[in-house]
Amino acid sequence: MSRQRVALLLASVIFVLAVAPATGKVDVLRIARRALRVAERADEARVQKVTSARIADGGIGSPDLADRAVTTAKLNDGAVTAGKLAAGAVTLGKLAGGSVSNDSLQDGVVTAGKVAGGAIGTGHLSDGSVTAAKVAANAIGSAALADGSVTAAKIAAAAVTTAALSDGATTADKIADGAVLATKLANGAVESAKLADAAVTNAKLADGSVTTAKLADNSVANAKLADGSVSTAKLADNAVSTAKLSDNAVLAAKLADGVVGNTKLADNAVSTAKLADDAVTAAKLAADAVTAAKLANGAVGNAKLADNAVTAAKIADAAVVAAKLAAGAVSSAALLDGGVGSADLANGAVTAAKLAPDAVDAGKILDDSITFADFALGSVDSTAILNATITSVDIAADAITNSRLADSSVDGPKIVNGSVDTLDLGAESVTTAKIQAGAVGSGQLAAESVDSSKILNGAIATVDIAGNAVTTAKLAPGSVDGTKVADGTLRAGDFAAGNGSGGALDGAVVIDPASLDPGSCADTNVAVAGIQAGDRAIVNVDAGLEMGVMTQPVVATAADTLTLRLCNVTPGAIDPAPRTFSYIVVR
Repeated sequence: MSRQRVALLLASVIFVLAVAPATGKVDVLRIARRALRVAERADEARVQKVTSARIADGGIGSPDLADRAVTTAKLNDGAVTAGKLAAGAVTLGKLAGGSVSNDSLQDGVVTAGKVAGGAIGTGHLSDGSVTAAKVAANAIGSAALADGSVTAAKIAAAAVTTAALSDGATTADKIADGAVLATKLANGAVESAKLADAAVTNAKLADGSVTTAKLADNSVANAKLADGSVSTAKLADNAVSTAKLSDNAVLAAKLADGVVGNTKLADNAVSTAKLADDAVTAAKLAADAVTAAKLANGAVGNAKLADNAVTAAKIADAAVVAAKLAAGAVSSAALLDGGVGSADLANGAVTAAKLAPDAVDAGKILDDSITFADFALGSVDSTAILNATITSVDIAADAITNSRLADSSVDGPKIVNGSVDTLDLGAESVTTAKIQAGAVGSGQLAAESVDSSKILNGAIATVDIAGNAVTTAKLAPGSVDGTKVADGTLRAGDFAAGNGSGGALDGAVVIDPASLDPGSCADTNVAVAGIQAGDRAIVNVDAGLEMGVMTQPVVATAADTLTLRLCNVTPGAIDPAPRTFSYIVVR
């Protein structure tokens, strides 16, 4: 009650008591109540609020809001996301007891410095949590190992060295078949007694390993010799006598090259039939042995003639006709000076290349015989044209190309108004200086052409921003800190865990708890879709809950299940009536 209301009430009471009871009894209590209602109405009239209907949409700007005016209830669901919270905005005081679960902790945030000495006992270690990396070097001694705990799988490859093996520990049955390689055998380790009978097969003998000393006398019989195995090197000198050769045994292939000399040949033994084709080379012919009679008609071809072998004396008169002359064979030196007459020149034979410089003077050119086609491109330069003789009629349409125009020769007066279109403008040729102030209107701007870089910093005023244009996505991460969120503006759904369907895990359920014995507790489970194991809940119950019954939410141990623990702290049994329990689940 305000001071004004109290003052009005006291004044009314004093007035009533001061007035003489001329009209009978006075109901002081009733008059006091009326006075209180009058005071309340007056107080309400004084502090009448401006409702939302009185305020124009978008009419309240940031300056209109008092500090901390935007309370939790004023924020739309989901408006303040994690990205909108400034770093450090959620302090320890903002967290409810037990609200930080294991899932809320980032990996690695609980460092060794955060754990009190002796705080982690055996019961706190999960199975398999002590990995090799967690064990200090040499920390596990022999006493820490249970008998038989070191199995083959626990021994690293090559970990068991020779020193680790006791003498005689490696027995025959410990060696895998094929495990003893040649490199494992010491030289001379395999003696005769270790070889089984017939164990040394042909494949086991290295090439050349059976020497003469290994063969018993007379052990190599004729049958042991392969056909052709007795080579020349196996025969002792002079071992093959004439008597060892059968008749006609010495064939041509048996004669070494060059062993049949002149003395071995009988006179006239080499007949024509004995000479191979092309066997008689130039070196075999004596000087002047090949006479004209030995040459077949036409046998001396071009290839048989040495260079320059055919002299003028060898050529018959008039034997060299035009067909015998190679192209270009008759050089200038072969022609008599002045020997080529006009009749010798074919029509068109004298080309420009055949004319010596300045060979054609004016007297050699017929009057009016030089046409436009006779001028080579670029042959008529500026010096050949009289000044001021080229008029408009002399210039063909489109004859003046870009390369013919001097830089800056085409000025404004030379350009027809409206003749310069988009194709005539070079890229980025229209600079800021070329655009008149105000010439670029909305219609000149392409869609999406004005990006952030085109807008001056601070140029966008509040009136430029459409209503509801600033959505959650437009808020920079960390831009909404604690000072921007007014007390009482955040609703339960703003910090409740998501239910997996786009909504928040908050609501109410009706529970009929079981009867509770004196000093006992009982857990009650109720289905709430979206809850995950490890979630925590904030629970309130309606005011009708029986005295002596305490309610406490339990950390979820199963999905989609809200668990409440109800305890009877009285000495008597209590059967609680069905109640509505409101909950908010945080994760």
